Amino acid sequence: METKKKISISVGQLVKYVYQEGSLAVSMQGNLQRLRGIAGHQSVQKSRGDNYQSELTINYLHQLPGIDIEINGRIDGLFTDEEITTLEEIKTISDFKTGDPKFEIIFFPCFSEYKEAIPTLRGKSAIHWAQALMYAYIWCKNNNLPYLRIKLTYYHNETNKEYPFLADFSITWLETFFNYTLQQWLNWAKSLSKRIAIRNARIQTLDFPFEFRKEQRKMAVAVYNAINNGQMLYVRAPTGTGKTMASLYPAIKAMGEKKIDKLFFLTAKTVGRTVAVNALRILNEKEANLKYLVLTAKEKTCLMEFPLCEPTFCPYADNFFGKLKVALTDIMQYNEWDSTLIQEIAEKHIICPFELALTLSEYADVVICDYNYVFDPIVMIKRLFDEVREKYCFLIDEAHNMPDRAREMYSGNLTLEILNSPMPFFKENNSAVAKEAIALRDNFIQLANSFQQNEILLKDFPHIIKKSIIMIINHLPDIIFKLSPSKIKYILICYYYELYFYIDTFSWYGDNYKTVILKSAQETNLKLYCLNATEYIKGCLQNAIATAIFSATLIPYDYYEYMISYQSPKNKYIALSSPFAKEKCEVIAYTALTSEYKSRSEDTYQDIADLIISVCAQKQGNYLIYYPSFAFMEQVMRKIDIKGKNMRIINQERLMSEEARKDFLSNFKADNPYALIGMAVLGGIFAEGIDLEGDKLIGSIIIGVGLSAMDLQKDLLKSYFRKQNKNGFNYAYRYPAFNKVLQAGGRVIRTENDRGIIILVDYRYTVRAYKELFPVEWQHVYSCSNIKKIERYVKEFWEFEKI
Repeated sequence: METKKKISISVGQLVKYVYQEGSLAVSMQGNLQRLRGIAGHQSVQKSRGDNYQSELTINYLHQLPGIDIEINGRIDGLFTDEEITTLEEIKTISDFKTGDPKFEIIFFPCFSEYKEAIPTLRGKSAIHWAQALMYAYIWCKNNNLPYLRIKLTYYHNETNKEYPFLADFSITWLETFFNYTLQQWLNWAKSLSKRIAIRNARIQTLDFPFEFRKEQRKMAVAVYNAINNGQMLYVRAPTGTGKTMASLYPAIKAMGEKKIDKLFFLTAKTVGRTVAVNALRILNEKEANLKYLVLTAKEKTCLMEFPLCEPTFCPYADNFFGKLKVALTDIMQYNEWDSTLIQEIAEKHIICPFELALTLSEYADVVICDYNYVFDPIVMIKRLFDEVREKYCFLIDEAHNMPDRAREMYSGNLTLEILNSPMPFFKENNSAVAKEAIALRDNFIQLANSFQQNEILLKDFPHIIKKSIIMIINHLPDIIFKLSPSKIKYILICYYYELYFYIDTFSWYGDNYKTVILKSAQETNLKLYCLNATEYIKGCLQNAIATAIFSATLIPYDYYEYMISYQSPKNKYIALSSPFAKEKCEVIAYTALTSEYKSRSEDTYQDIADLIISVCAQKQGNYLIYYPSFAFMEQVMRKIDIKGKNMRIINQERLMSEEARKDFLSNFKADNPYALIGMAVLGGIFAEGIDLEGDKLIGSIIIGVGLSAMDLQKDLLKSYFRKQNKNGFNYAYRYPAFNKVLQAGGRVIRTENDRGIIILVDYRYTVRAYKELFPVEWQHVYSCSNIKKIERYVKEFWEFEKI
């Protein structure tokens, strides 16, 4: 007997597929509408009294021949004190337009014979009523009710006004609507269900595509167990472990066993996305039948000169939802949804590529994206995290970046560049908003110039600045909506977003925030500085049933656990050993000097120059020298003399285009007929995320322990963590700094065939506070204060095979 298929879907997803229509339009809030919507819902619900139930979860199993459909959802509210049960659906309005919102009468296509007219918000289609009607049918069926009243309430966030609409429906009427809606969706759903069934069957027979590397199986087992047990797993996985496949493979096996529904591979670097895509390609070559999405920023995927989503300006926005179903059917024949394919399909169907990509995120098995699509309150993928209906798993790659990235996600930045951007328009405009915007910019400049220091901690946020921003965001939309599509309209929208997001940061502002002014030659910033975003990130992590957090430099574990998710008995940590023999890499500490600012001198720079020449002369090949700063690098470069030597020097510049970066790295060839000495900055673009395998890089010299100069922001962090009973200096300075050292050192050995040297230059590498941060593979470090001895030691390393 054939087992019946089962499909699960939320009411929201169902009605969205069937009834959503129309064009894309400019949203004046972006993803903040999600946050405002939640607040609006809660405001209405709290005002309803004791005989009102809110947030009622519903489930309904609809049985058809050969298939069962499980429909779930959440009713906003239910009145239980009336003769007739009233189900309330709440929708928030936040478009800032003046006057009352406009409503119009709609008819559902399946009910023309009933002549039922239903008022709805103009431009919002039938989707709001459709959602309420589906909830009403399920509630009536589950509770044996013959009829029910629906109250659709529109709530304006800014005015706090409610616009209620009521209508009564019989179970017969609702059943007709339910069946019609379900039928419109069913053929699409059956094709999705069939694909997932095939995918799961293939995954169950999917073998690991390679022979397991040393420790790789251990990581894969740990990831699988974390998913099985609903845990937070931290993995310190050294270079060469094969951590991408070791995380993806077990997670996909768990997906085939229905333990998870969707997988997110999160990374901060382009190279991380590339490695993940390559791993998934390999698994699909083994017939895993996975569909994966590489999510790219809107500005990079937009097919217009600038991303202004107005149907009269952008043909890709016009009738977007009317064209969406055909485009989806077309792209579903492919498995890899990257920006190239998405743009190709978008051009074919004249549909917005970024919005198409967001829609695809609902259907992808794996979403490969930047951290901010999951954790940033503004950029977060609303449709996936508004109401989590599926079992998600997060794989967080290069997680050592998370603490700093999280702080920035929840910090607010108001810069002179932002305030100057709309000035050409405002100077020719006589409105009150224009005058306020000019006053805001001038007051900002006056505030910054009233201090001599470049870094200032403010006791209170300047009231005059906040007042101006609130006035502008309340009234600027009226000006924007009246403008015809143009570049200046786009600039004004961006300006509005920046101000709105900035002022919204105050909704999180608390003891973990400080207000600072930061001035430099390039920019002035009035910053709402988030000292610790753990509380917010932890909330986002709860959207997943399990999370694996991994990096080659997750040291020390206690620091990263506290900074990402707080300590918990359920958290698990494993530290893997390097898959490479320790003889492959020689680590030497040159202890004769230090990069400490007070000890820098002409002799220091000369000693380092001599060390570089001496080490690089022992074997022809490519080297990277990492400096604490550009200024330090420039001082050493003055001292280096390569005349008469078979050497070439290239250096990182302060501002490098993407093309210039590629040119820099292209010099690292395995067959260079000279010793190439690349000069770079520790913690910069060439200290992490680059992969120079084999003889493309045979050595690194790391000058200093990674500590940057003390500054106001780090001092505020130090003070904050000290109050949290943590070692403030370690949390603010030492741990983030030493991670830069570990990352730079990790560039040398990338494969099992690589050999190389790492020279650590600073006496502090012999101090316990730093030595205890060394990974296991650095425990055999050789310390020396004599350049000649180091020269001899390096020479012996290259002359004698030790394996």
